[in-house]
Amino acid sequence: MVFSILYSLPTFVNTVPAWLTSMNAQKMNLGLDLKGGVHFLMEVDLDEVVSGKFQKFSNDIRSQLRKEKIRYNNFNNNLSEINIAFNDSSSYEAAEDLINNSYQETFELTRTGNKMKVIISSKSLDDIRIAAIKQNTTTLRNRVNELGVAEPIVQQSGKTRIVVELPGIKDTTRAKEIIGATATLEFKMVDEDSDPYATDNISINSKLYYDDSDQPVLLKRNIILTGENVVDANSNLDRNGRAAVNITLDGPEQKDLQILQMII
Repeated sequence: MVFSILYSLPTFVNTVPAWLTSMNAQKMNLGLDLKGGVHFLMEVDLDEVVSGKFQKFSNDIRSQLRKEKIRYNNFNNNLSEINIAFNDSSSYEAAEDLINNSYQETFELTRTGNKMKVIISSKSLDDIRIAAIKQNTTTLRNRVNELGVAEPIVQQSGKTRIVVELPGIKDTTRAKEIIGATATLEFKMVDEDSDPYATDNISINSKLYYDDSDQPVLLKRNIILTGENVVDANSNLDRNGRAAVNITLDGPEQKDLQILQMII
């Protein structure tokens, strides 16, 4: 991300006289040119977003092929395309039907004998990039709210950049820390085959965490979903009146996932 900081000027007095208030007049919000403040120009690394998304697709396709017992000789992913060599024509056709039905128009498939090349379609690439910009813009707006700045500006600039203007901000260091902080969200499966209390016998494929009650929880190291898979989220209450977060995930079949507890 790229940052650029504009000058700061003394805050002007912009209170509204009583006689104007009686006429429902409102004070004028001063921009950076009059009030001073901070201007951030941030660029989203879309190539990294696409490669991360493609890696997730690759893992999902491999898992689905194994689940459906579709046999293949080789599975190779170079972060821009997947190359799969199948044992026979029937295996290729079964995999083709599986991918087309599960992901619809997400991928473009090319066949050479019993070898398949899988790449993300142009439309899907555009959708991924648009979603990344939208998600980052929303995240930045939420972070700006922490600063308590009046009339901030957070908007897209061009195809890959986001402009953030914070009029009247004085603590530029804290603003940069909050705006530029890196946050990650990962979903992992609970390792139900191991005892989280037996710390001397934990599988190398799992990692020990502690919840907000300081109780041990053993999670598998494999990441099944990340924050990039979250399409929408909102706070709510469950049937028992407990705080909950309703999350809508992307994928071949979008489903609502309710998270009652999140381990950080």
